[in-house]
Amino acid sequence: MDTYLSKSWQTVHGMIDAFFILLPKIILAIVVFVLFWLLGIVVNRLVGYISRKYRRARNLSIVLGRVSHAVVIVLGLLVSLTIVAPTARVAPPTVNTLFNSDVLTWMIWHAGGVGS
Repeated sequence: MDTYLSKSWQTVHGMIDAFFILLPKIILAIVVFVLFWLLGIVVNRLVGYISRKYRRARNLSIVLGRVSHAVVIVLGLLVSLTIVAPTARVAPPTVNTLFNSDVLTWMIWHAGGVGS
């Protein structure tokens, strides 16, 4: 039983270490996303200003402004995700270790999932 508990603790400890290694990238990604969100607001207002300047339909300017705001936010989200996880791996190795190890089997066994 101690071996399962020690493996569990090692896995959790590895996940915590991986989180603290990624923490600066997460903070940078949040800052970049906020900047894109603010840029989206500016683009929304700019589209509205240009639409009013050329006397276009008010409803059209609202729709175009919101769509452009959404496009900028989605672009910011994609850039932020690229900052945090630049590769296309499914999960960090610590998470893969959890799902490929005896820890998950032990957790399922003691939860009553096997042989109940």
